[in-house]
Amino acid sequence: MAKQIQAMDEAIDNLEGVNYEERSFTFKKEETNQVIKVYFETLHYREEGYGTILVYCDITKEYEVDQMKSEFVSTVCHELRTPLASVLGFTELMLNKPLKPERQT
Repeated sequence: MAKQIQAMDEAIDNLEGVNYEERSFTFKKEETNQVIKVYFETLHYREEGYGTILVYCDITKEYEVDQMKSEFVSTVCHELRTPLASVLGFTELMLNKPLKPERQT
């Protein structure tokens, strides 16, 4: 937890001049396996920094869905690559090896 607090303090200290996308960070709570995204913004009062507002969002489900999608795509790619390699090798053999036309057919 100390790492997250330190990261949050550093991010808030460097908030000025940072674009909107960089005004957030994500961390994983090891004890609960939750994935938390924190958004933060400085509150201003008469051109002076007044405070910082933090919004915590539990994105555990979105993270898990993204992991499942990545695993699915990886599995599909692997399963398609194996038969396609055989077809490609056989096609190259037929194109490059001199065979009688009726044998090629």
